[in-house]
Amino acid sequence: MDWTQVNPQEVTQFAHDHDLESPFVEGTELNQDTWLTFTRETDRARWPSWLTTSKVTIVPFYDRSALIGETLNTLDEALFQQVLVTIVVVVIMLLHFRSSVLVSMMLPLAVLVTFIAMKVWGVDANIVALSGIAIAIGTVVDVGIVLTENILKHLEEADPEEPRAAVIYRGVTEVAGAVTTSVATTVVSFLPVFTMTGEAGRLFRP
Repeated sequence: MDWTQVNPQEVTQFAHDHDLESPFVEGTELNQDTWLTFTRETDRARWPSWLTTSKVTIVPFYDRSALIGETLNTLDEALFQQVLVTIVVVVIMLLHFRSSVLVSMMLPLAVLVTFIAMKVWGVDANIVALSGIAIAIGTVVDVGIVLTENILKHLEEADPEEPRAAVIYRGVTEVAGAVTTSVATTVVSFLPVFTMTGEAGRLFRP
């Protein structure tokens, strides 16, 4: 509205004369939907002189949504394939069915918990986030294999009379320091990603 030529009362009267409902939203804030409908359905020659429209037209010329969608779908598929291949590797490495099932169950559970946490804290599933999950799968499997193999070794070598809980505890604590260092190294290596700013931050920060 060109408020130098008209006042809100005249606009309200015009809207009433032309059966336009709710010309204003709050105070003098125009109801854009009402006036957009009027301008589309009415010949411009019949518009009042104080009614104007923007001459700016937004034309999308570069849309990356298809590329981003295909990339994320590729990562999702790769993530699924990695979980399956890793489970097969775990079974071959451990050669112990129950332990293999235990370690393999951690993979889908870890991915599920990660996606739940991302949903809760509003972290987008971008390329870096999905790649981080793929890398973390290897770390989870490494930890599971190392712990499980050491526990099985101690169980085989332990005195049958010794409590199994004590044997398992000894097997875990023997490699706990090395496992913790390995996981901490992976976590620390990802911390710089969270400090990215500018264009790199907008593209790659999870």
